[in-house]
Parts: sequence; structure tokens; C-alpha cells
Amino acid sequence: LLSFTVAGHVYGNPWGRNQGLYKPFQKYIDICDVGDFVILTGDVFREVNKNSVENIFYEFNQKNIQFYLTPGNHELTGLGMDYIKDHLNYKKNYYSWDFKGFHFISIDSNQIKSDAQFDFLKKDLEDLEEVDGIFVFMHNIYWYEEFKVTPNNKPSQEDVTFFYESIIPLFKKINKTVVIFGGDVGADSRIKELKGFYEGNLGNIIFIASGMGSGKGVDNVVKVNIKTKNKKNDVLIKQFMLSDIFSYDERLAE
Repeated sequence: LLSFTVAGHVYGNPWGRNQGLYKPFQKYIDICDVGDFVILTGDVFREVNKNSVENIFYEFNQKNIQFYLTPGNHELTGLGMDYIKDHLNYKKNYYSWDFKGFHFISIDSNQIKSDAQFDFLKKDLEDLEEVDGIFVFMHNIYWYEEFKVTPNNKPSQEDVTFFYESIIPLFKKINKTVVIFGGDVGADSRIKELKGFYEGNLGNIIFIASGMGSGKGVDNVVKVNIKTKNKKNDVLIKQFMLSDIFSYDERLAE
């Protein structure tokens, strides 16, 4: 069994005051089984400073939770991504790893058109015949128009075009299921009919957008469970509304 949690925008409410994790998400990792690890799809920190980094690292480390971080725009604030990388021992803002037969890729949306990142991705996707599937994590929601997603911030049209014309073809060439997660939704409570979860398909590619920050009925995480039976993988990707797991009032979501 392979199991992991994906969570976007975990600093929470843009008008809040917390310097650590969004309290509803903190409660989630306190009381729930997050699986083998947690993947944070950007905007982990309200602002990158010594206190915020220490607070968030402490929350995961004291619970012995392995976590991976994908940069969002908030990771550029304050001391920036270099400070975070020093604490995580990351060499670059983008990276990949293998786990239990699956391949995982973290992409930096802040430099989506970077030649170095694109070259890394092309090389990384070579020789993956033996893996059972690919999971990709980023912050920005480049597919917001196609699948009618309401992102917290819309990426530029230039970046959207690059994503569809240059990056998506790399994944389409692979004879594997590719699941792409984005984390920049669910935070702006001023938007009518705000949602924290969206899903769409494009051939072998599944797109999922998930995030939090606006409180009950929006805040959510995604849990991926994979069971292998008779050499076949049963993959379950499920959204969990935090307010369905435990009750909380607006004060907790500040």
C-alpha cells in the first residue's frame, strides 16, 4: 500500500495572522493518518522568515511526518526559497524521486519557462518504463480555463501557453497515467461559489486543483491510496473537506 496526502495553500487565510500552518490543516495532521508523506503544493508560508520556517518545520518534525515542498509565489517572499532549500537540503527548486514503484516530480511554477527546469523535466521523463505511474506537483493552475477552475491567482497567458505547448506534450508521449496536482485554489473567500477542489482529464493526464484558506465548506486536502492486487494497482484519489472530518468555527480559520 502506498498512501500520501496533498495539500495546497497551507498558510491559509490571506487576511490571517498566523506565522505557521493554517490551524485547520494543523489539526488535520494532528489527528489524521496522512500516509507515507505529505506533499505541500505551494504557498506554505505567509512570508518566509526565521519564525515561520521554524514553526512549520517543527509541526511536521515533532510528528515524524515526511514532507515535500513545491514552491508557490509566497515562497519568494522574505528570505525566499534559498532559505527554505538550506533547511530541506534541496539543491534546486525542482526535483523528483521514486517511491514504491511510482515516480514523483515537483515543479517550480515561479520559473515555469526556465530552460534549466525544462531540460531537467525532459531528461527526468526518460526511461520510466518500469514505473507504474507518475505524480506531478506544482502551485499554479495553468488549466484553469479548460476545466473552469477559479484559482487564487491566474497565471499569465504566456505561461499558460508554454505549459500547454511545451510541458503537456512531454507527458502525453508517456504511456502512463500522469496525475498533475496544483495548489493555488480555495483561499479567496470574496469569490462567489468558491470551491477548494477541481478535477479534469486530458487523455492520459488527470488534473487536480486543491487548496484551503477560506474556512468551512472549502478547506480540503487530497488523499491518494494505492493498493496492489494481482499485479494491478487500484488507485483511489479522494478529496476530504476538513470541516467534514472535524468541526471548527471561523476563529480556527483565521
